[in-house]
Amino acid sequence: NYQIMNWLTNDLNLEYDYHLTMGGAVYPLYNAKDLALHLQQTKRDIWLGELTHTGKLLEDSNDQYKFLMRKRLIYTSGKQKYQQRTKRYLNNGFVPNIPEFIQTNMTKKTNSGNQGVFSYKFVKKLTNSPEVKELFATAKYGCCCCLEERTWIAAASIIGYKKQALAKASMFQVWGGEKNCQSSMNNAVLSVNESICFRNEDATEGSAYLQESHMNGDAVYFRGNETMTALRNAKHHGFMFARKFSSEDPSSMKLLGLIEKEFHHK
Repeated sequence: NYQIMNWLTNDLNLEYDYHLTMGGAVYPLYNAKDLALHLQQTKRDIWLGELTHTGKLLEDSNDQYKFLMRKRLIYTSGKQKYQQRTKRYLNNGFVPNIPEFIQTNMTKKTNSGNQGVFSYKFVKKLTNSPEVKELFATAKYGCCCCLEERTWIAAASIIGYKKQALAKASMFQVWGGEKNCQSSMNNAVLSVNESICFRNEDATEGSAYLQESHMNGDAVYFRGNETMTALRNAKHHGFMFARKFSSEDPSSMKLLGLIEKEFHHK
């Protein structure tokens, strides 16, 4: 996504209002006309959104940049194996060198950069910052989401957008999607199936809609029959999109119909 931003903005010199990175299996909570109006009225430059980690807010840079230190893929190892995860870096004599400016700014966890909305002004600053370029170059060879959830907020912090990036998210997303309410790293398929439990990690400004969910230890859970209520509150809270949906799940398709009826044709 960072490279695409650079191509569009600096190589092709295209001018636009907002750059949306939607990922897959996404559905809007607004129709096209209302979404355009909403973006024009907000006067924001970034929607990324702070996340908790299994219910805990993250504050310590030591915990965060270690993801970058551990997850990079940095050397060839054996035939047809060109890169190796750095979990064994000490055994191979590798000493990671993470620049101080990355350690200083990599303190939070947010939604990944492929689920954000960014203004042209923000993208221009992002793609022209030497430090942001170094951050993404360092993070290039690593696991998908574990770094995406940390490098984009670090990049926003480097160019002075930390507070705004944490405050609002564009994408409503939950984890789990299983019968038991338990921790899971899987992005859940949204549905209205009341036997399914979802875990919410949203920690954005206010998080008012979480008050109607159920607390279980440190995490926030809700059942499938509460999904529409969660989406109504999420939209009211400023979310513009939701994921993920599956055409192979009848309950997920039923939810899409409800969203279209209530949100798109109100």
